Amino acid sequence: MRKASKILSKKELKLVDNWADTDWYRNTKWTDEISEHFEYKLKKSRGSHSKSEKLRIQAQYLFKSSDYGHIGEMLALRLINEYPNETSAVNSIRETLGDYYSRLGQSEKAEGQYKFILDYNKTGNLYGTSQIVEIKLAKLILDSNQKDRFVNALEILENYYKESNGRFYLKNQAYLFFKTKALLLSHLKYRNDAISNAKLALEIFEDKDPQFPNHKNVGKIFDSEFDLNQLRNLIEN
Repeated sequence: MRKASKILSKKELKLVDNWADTDWYRNTKWTDEISEHFEYKLKKSRGSHSKSEKLRIQAQYLFKSSDYGHIGEMLALRLINEYPNETSAVNSIRETLGDYYSRLGQSEKAEGQYKFILDYNKTGNLYGTSQIVEIKLAKLILDSNQKDRFVNALEILENYYKESNGRFYLKNQAYLFFKTKALLLSHLKYRNDAISNAKLALEIFEDKDPQFPNHKNVGKIFDSEFDLNQLRNLIEN
């Protein structure tokens, strides 16, 4: 005997009608209705890889908002707890969490995320990350003014440069490296080396040609006038 079909509610029908949309895990705001829709769709996703990627993408969209960053954090921690074996997604979201905590001035939490990635991926294959977690960690030590660790931060940068053979994927990554190194060297009183690295950073910044003509914002450098003036003053004084 044929089984009777379930009669869907109006709300369920609406969700089914929206099944083909691809924006359900790219929300830039969060409400109870959006949350319910997201959970419905997530449940329908197939396999842990797909689910973890949807959680990652949604969390990263919400991290960009000052109003919904805490929801992004909640989804990020959920991803880490529920899909620990999805290495690429977990690495990516841990880096984003580190960036988020860094922006909030929560340096201990930020360092915990960055160091977890580096400690877990001893081979150096930081799948899912920007490949500059070491630079971010060194910059975090600098920005949080942990003076007793400045030498350690400089060593992190030098090891990164050695292991990457001095190659950077993007101009903004190279700029961040040389800027951070210049400021650390300045604090450590290595004036000549600090000036050399500051000049390299500014030279990269002043090159306005897009790295990829078809994707003009990829590798583009955005920095505050305060940080730029720090480099300029380092050279001039």
